[in-house]
Amino acid sequence: MTFRFALVATTIVASAPAAFAATVTNDRLANFSVTNQSLFGSGDAASFGGSTSVGNSTSTFQFGASTGASSGSVNSNATVGLGFTFEEQLTTDAAKNTGVKLSFGSAAASFDTSLGAFADVGGTIRTKAGSVTLPVPVLADIVIPVAATSTPISLIDEDYQLNASDTDNGYAFGEVLTGSDAVALTGASTPSVPIVNPSASATLNINQSSDLSLTNLTGTLKATNADTGTMMLDTFLFSGGDLNFDLDLSEAGTWNLEVVDLALGSKFESDFGMTATFVAGVAVEVQDPLGVLKTGCGNPSTDADNGTLCFVDEGLSTTVPNPPLNLLSINPFSLAYNEIDSIGVGQIVVSQAPPAVPLPAGFALMLAGLGAFGVMGARRQSRQA
Repeated sequence: MTFRFALVATTIVASAPAAFAATVTNDRLANFSVTNQSLFGSGDAASFGGSTSVGNSTSTFQFGASTGASSGSVNSNATVGLGFTFEEQLTTDAAKNTGVKLSFGSAAASFDTSLGAFADVGGTIRTKAGSVTLPVPVLADIVIPVAATSTPISLIDEDYQLNASDTDNGYAFGEVLTGSDAVALTGASTPSVPIVNPSASATLNINQSSDLSLTNLTGTLKATNADTGTMMLDTFLFSGGDLNFDLDLSEAGTWNLEVVDLALGSKFESDFGMTATFVAGVAVEVQDPLGVLKTGCGNPSTDADNGTLCFVDEGLSTTVPNPPLNLLSINPFSLAYNEIDSIGVGQIVVSQAPPAVPLPAGFALMLAGLGAFGVMGARRQSRQA
């Protein structure tokens, strides 16, 4: 019996193992600052003013209070922590949809303001022409003529400072930092007005409240193929949480990742207010050369102060608190933080998918021959049996 065998050369292929794809998270810090920006927003004007008054032109007392700013600035620092997660090695097929995740990390923010300002409080005390009648026991009443007068007074004339600040080392986008400061100024005057002898005093309270919030981070994720110069860009607006990018990096090579043109958005605003309180009174003082008036400002049991009779007309003693006055509410504006040109993020290596590896043709023939010998041996054993 003759056996015929047809040996067919077969190419056997084996695939090389794929490269291990390592996922990494690279943390970066973005530092921003602004120095000596105008406290009053855009423009060069750095001033405000306001006034309040008591009485009118015919009143016995008339007061006015005003305050204004001569300079004002704001400083701020902010550090934003960012995390970038991606695979460092990819095949060209997988790199068609390269995922990069941007995560918000820790942040810190602070601000402080400096305001130089002045306050001026003054007024006028007026008396109308008339007379003061003093009842005298036994004797006839004494009538004292009073001339019309108008006496200006100055109560407060001061420069002052306001400094508001706040810091948060665990800051998150959208939170509000709030700083405040206040100053209390006082002054008094006792002008020389015959017979009437008026007195006046004032207290001025000025306050500032400032708020800062960081709103967002804008920039561009940039991937550049170091071998070919090919560039991929994806702009973003980031306000916390996670932000996912999908880049086509299917061109083989080493891609350098960076974020460029980083800018920090913010909202800053301030309010200034003032309250004023005025106290005024009149003490009528008359001479008593005959010593017939045994009462008055001094000690009635001695003669040393018999030359003067004093009394206060309670109808002319008053305390006037003015309602709060809103000096200025600054429209919200953005602080001019520095921009960051570039922050390196990492690298992604993209390579061609490993090709199929053919085994030598002789290896297939050898396997076929071994198979033939196996068949022949099996047949021989069968006949012998």
